[in-house]
Amino acid sequence: MKIKLIDICKKYGKQEVLKSVSMEFSEGVYGLLGKNGAGKTTLIGILLGIIKANSGEILIDGKPVRSQSKEFLNKIGYLPQYPQFYKEMQVYEFLCYMAALKGLPKKETKNKVEWLIEEVNLTDAKKKKVGALSGGMRQRLGIAQAMLNEPEILILDEPTAGLDPQERIRFRNLISKFAKNRTVILVTHIVSDVEYIANQVIIMDEGDIACQGNIEELENSITGKVWEVTRNKGQDMDDLDFSNVSNLKREGDNTKVRVVSDTLPTKDAIITSVGLEDVFLYYCKGDKE
Repeated sequence: MKIKLIDICKKYGKQEVLKSVSMEFSEGVYGLLGKNGAGKTTLIGILLGIIKANSGEILIDGKPVRSQSKEFLNKIGYLPQYPQFYKEMQVYEFLCYMAALKGLPKKETKNKVEWLIEEVNLTDAKKKKVGALSGGMRQRLGIAQAMLNEPEILILDEPTAGLDPQERIRFRNLISKFAKNRTVILVTHIVSDVEYIANQVIIMDEGDIACQGNIEELENSITGKVWEVTRNKGQDMDDLDFSNVSNLKREGDNTKVRVVSDTLPTKDAIITSVGLEDVFLYYCKGDKE
């Protein structure tokens, strides 16, 4: 399945939230990356039909989505940014309920629910009430409900926000597991969420696409624009523009400072290797001239 968004615009009053955004998705894992307020969730809302665009078009395999909206939505699994659960339901009960809402045949539901509970590592919690689950367990439950209809497209909106590092890694592994033979759109502002699993990355900034490509292409696009500056203990840092600093690391009495800049930031700066966080800073906040 190929999804094509063409010149999608969205305004709230005079505020332009999306500015003629165009992008394509096919099989693979896509990281839709951007700061809070970049327009990511609005774009996904339009794709899902939750929000109406002011202009633009969405094509599914070359056909307008409005002509096949129900069929298209049946192919989607969705985990929203703020999922709402029935807290008094048990895990197993909740998934059976969601399966019924999605129209799964009763004879298939038991095996499907049991399999998903095992896949997301909630077997020991299947009789627990949803309200008693940790944040990470609830997110795993969320991805399980999104997978009930075996979707061709899996959309996950800020799925690791608020999770501890261990749960974030576990969730990324789940995404990789479920990505086979489907389109996965991972919407996030957390660079590490997409760095290890995304085939393609789309970085949005202020309602527009700042850049897109695979990670190697994006990193190559700013080769020679990432610098390292070393400062000794007590040495002045007033000559550094901290809006362009991507990282500070202390090594003994020294501090290593990574600076993203088109030009030499200080006379003692040296060019260093590029990471996806540097790319994110460059296109969304960096010193572009």
